[in-house]
Amino acid sequence: MFKRLLTIALVLAIASLGSVKASAASIPVSAVAYTAQSSTPCTNADFMTSIGKDMTDIGTQFKALDVKDVVATSQLFLTLAGIRQKYEDMSVANECLDLQFETIIAFSNASDILALALAAQTDTENADAYNKVMPDQVTRFQSATQNVLIVAGVATPAADATPVGRISSITSAKCEDADFLTALGKDLEGFSQVLNDTKTDDMTSTARSVLVLSALRQQYEDVKAPSGCELTQLTTIITIANATDLLGLALAAKADTKNGDAYAAALDRQSTRTQELLKKLVTAAGGATPEATQAAS
Repeated sequence: MFKRLLTIALVLAIASLGSVKASAASIPVSAVAYTAQSSTPCTNADFMTSIGKDMTDIGTQFKALDVKDVVATSQLFLTLAGIRQKYEDMSVANECLDLQFETIIAFSNASDILALALAAQTDTENADAYNKVMPDQVTRFQSATQNVLIVAGVATPAADATPVGRISSITSAKCEDADFLTALGKDLEGFSQVLNDTKTDDMTSTARSVLVLSALRQQYEDVKAPSGCELTQLTTIITIANATDLLGLALAAKADTKNGDAYAAALDRQSTRTQELLKKLVTAAGGATPEATQAAS
């Protein structure tokens, strides 16, 4: 049952990438009501308290987690995806957008840790490869968490640190950089191919696809987008994170067979969500089509 649902979800996801007419980039993330940004720090106490509580709760659960306990790891993966998606769906004041997105990125990297653990447990022949990159992923997550604290104003960046924050300097929501859009278009083709090639009844194939998508998302986390392309960049990050959730749910269901119904229900919701995000991403990446790329140049 679960394998059939996952197969349907991936087919629909691939269809979403190919069926939407790409056009000039619009504001891609539903939570963003774009206006000219200011450097005013976020002062929404309820929002910041929510982030602090969720970060603390997840930190406590991570400390108590034995990654060899596949049931506990699978359930935490499901919980963490839900928490991250809560922040993806929030509408916040403009001055809190940087904090919102740094929070999303931090939780995405926390999920990567759990995905690696599940991959090692379900694709045992290649466990050493997953375990080898685990320390680097933990370090990356810690850095992402520090960025959240810096943007929230509760931590001080190092003197030589790269400035944190992606939204406050935006002057336009329209991405017209031909090189960025062309590269994104190629990455979307590769993204679609990964989904197409994933064998949903083969945990080795699924685990490897999870890692490929995580690496692609992290690539967009690390790049400095051209002016006007920041929201397209962030939509890419969110969309890939949600597509990874689909595959991560497959690993979790394989590892935690007693709770398969819970993962199947989550997959049904996640499939719908990912399709909608893919449509927004294709629209946001409209300049990645040959016609739009020529127009942009």
